[in-house]
Amino acid sequence: CDRCDLAVHQNWYGVHRLPQGEWLCDPCAAGETTSTLGCPGCPRKGGALKRTRDGEWGGWAHVVCTLFLPETGFLEPEALDRAAGFDLIHPDRKKLKCHLCDDAGDRVCGGKIQCTHGRCQKAFHPTCGMAHGLTMQITDEGNIGYCAAHAPGAPAKARVQGRRRKSKA
Repeated sequence: CDRCDLAVHQNWYGVHRLPQGEWLCDPCAAGETTSTLGCPGCPRKGGALKRTRDGEWGGWAHVVCTLFLPETGFLEPEALDRAAGFDLIHPDRKKLKCHLCDDAGDRVCGGKIQCTHGRCQKAFHPTCGMAHGLTMQITDEGNIGYCAAHAPGAPAKARVQGRRRKSKA
């Protein structure tokens, strides 16, 4: 963005073609101060935000929260515009604690996703996952994210469970 210096991936922000001259993110184009805008899906302010349906939930939502929280989505998916579904976030998802947030109040704010690996219970806000460099992917089967321990390519940890084998000495 030529006003707030936000850097986005074109496809992840719904920009199909760069305009000639100045490009502004949606909040800057609307005359808003991006760094003060919040999201109904997480405690973080600023970042890649899009308008919500009819200005609900504070009027703005992070693209990554809207894409990765299963209950949410865009009413205009081609433009990634009019984020919706934040009222549909399951209460159990809101009760999960983000293991990446430093502040206790932030840990329980908004919706969280859980690591896609097996029975891993680690939960995190989509924006926290992005900020911490966790692996997050958009797939045809659904959008997925991994905690640091289970990301594809993460070093395997030896786990000893149950009884130890007796050596044949």
